Amino acid sequence: MYTDDERGAMILGAVKYATCLVVYDRMIGECSRLSHFYRGIEYIVQIWLDGRVRCSDDHCEVQIVTRAGSGSAGISGQGLEQTCAEIETRLCRPLEKKLGVSISLQVKKQSEKFHARHLGCRGRAFQFDRGFDLFLGTGSQRDGVARNFVRPDLAGEPHLDEIRRIKTLYPVS
Repeated sequence: MYTDDERGAMILGAVKYATCLVVYDRMIGECSRLSHFYRGIEYIVQIWLDGRVRCSDDHCEVQIVTRAGSGSAGISGQGLEQTCAEIETRLCRPLEKKLGVSISLQVKKQSEKFHARHLGCRGRAFQFDRGFDLFLGTGSQRDGVARNFVRPDLAGEPHLDEIRRIKTLYPVS
């Protein structure tokens, strides 16, 4: 097991020159366990914000890309619009408020191609085997880091490019 400092140094080494982080996780679109995703994404973004290399005209942002929940419905059989509103309300806006960085949500159509649990930045991809619900425990407790293999995915960028080409359902353009 790594210490928090060792884990943070590894994450920062991967993202410190990025101006945009893209979180790809298909399970966020199911709209369940959002507090777990909140804590995992917050952890990574805070490391990035604290240690990144800044430019004078620096604008940074985080994009969350997921797929529509099962049958285009998320929690309690809600429709896509309600599910997206729930993700925005419980995940994106609170993260944005706490971290002071722009956070956008993009929901893709259901597709066999969308299986990603990656962090993308500067044309590089890092695969998170477990996804971005990194911590054990519930609520705001951080009871420890769940076992999660994180590795550079040298073949990941073409896969993420396929995902970018899947039809976007939200926001509606």
